[in-house]
Amino acid sequence: MSGPNALDKERSLLNDDPKWQDTNYVLTNYKTEQCKKPPRLCRQGYACPQYHNSRDRRRSPKKFKYRYVLLKQFSKMLILLFYLFIYIFFFIPV
Repeated sequence: MSGPNALDKERSLLNDDPKWQDTNYVLTNYKTEQCKKPPRLCRQGYACPQYHNSRDRRRSPKKFKYRYVLLKQFSKMLILLFYLFIYIFFFIPV
């Protein structure tokens, strides 16, 4: 008996859906909506694009606006702290 079984069909469903081929759609919607199937009955498991519990859930980028500016400022602060650490431990005589 050849041909795809039900599990293969369900796994390929995500690959066949054109909206999940769009990068912006994936970045905006991945794990932001609850799966319609109960966690133990969803055959995709963690690979499911919807969340099954609160630990799986992502905040929606549509609702929460993310900016990279804070990350740039944070990285600059870490670099300054590193240089301060080097100065304190290597250049100040005790």
